[in-house]
Amino acid sequence: MGKKDTNSRFLIFIIGVSLLISCVRTSNNTKENGINTNRSIEEPPKSDRTTNGLSEIKNDERLDSLFLISPQGFILQHEENPSWESLYLFYEGGKLVNDGNLDYGNYYYRTGKWWLRNDSLYMVFEKLIFDRGVGKTIKVAPSCEFESGEKKEEYIMTIIDTTATLTFFWPDFKKMAIDKDNWDWQLYGSIGSSQPYSKYDLKLDGTFPELSTRKVDSAYLIKLKENNELSMARNEIYARYGYIFKNDELRKHFTSLDWYRPRYANVDSFLTEVEKWNIRKLLEMERN
Repeated sequence: MGKKDTNSRFLIFIIGVSLLISCVRTSNNTKENGINTNRSIEEPPKSDRTTNGLSEIKNDERLDSLFLISPQGFILQHEENPSWESLYLFYEGGKLVNDGNLDYGNYYYRTGKWWLRNDSLYMVFEKLIFDRGVGKTIKVAPSCEFESGEKKEEYIMTIIDTTATLTFFWPDFKKMAIDKDNWDWQLYGSIGSSQPYSKYDLKLDGTFPELSTRKVDSAYLIKLKENNELSMARNEIYARYGYIFKNDELRKHFTSLDWYRPRYANVDSFLTEVEKWNIRKLLEMERN
């Protein structure tokens, strides 16, 4: 019995050692395989949509946090009524643009400046820019833009100097703008390269463009008279509309300018009220 018992114990010991060695080898192989598997998980393909989606969310959150400090570099969308939206673009250096419709055409826009002071956001618009219809009226298919089925033969860019102001309490305004459930103001996005300020910083041709944008004062007229420029300034208004001059001196002068395009024998119907007012004042000064 003692000898058999000893042999049995020895056999069990051998089997146990063999099993232990086998388990250790299996464990090592499993670890090596596990490390390789983990590497493939930690480095997913760059086309992984979930990862890109998370990056976009983080970027939005970052933009929102920047907007809490200042509106600079952002576009805000204002829902003026159920069918019309305005976009407000806040550029560096306090430049401001209000575009009536960026996505479907520039029906109108205003340019000006913005600034933050004493917990208030100030917006001051100084110029109104739009395409004004001139020439004959022609028939077109009725649409949301031309309900009557009529439109002008040609459209000319018009710039009017005018002042319009908006003031908001900044702490309340910024909360309203990033509130996703608010329908009045929404943080639309950041200004991109497709919307440079130069796109909106338009200027009229000529030496005296202000005669087409605002009613000039007496000091302005006196300066023109002192420089003997009253007649040239007045006729420049007509030249911007492509008037064909009969006077040889005027025709020669404006033909030498690269922006002048002679097209019409009469442009009286093209003139704005501001231009008509300035022409009357210029003529009065010329006659005195």
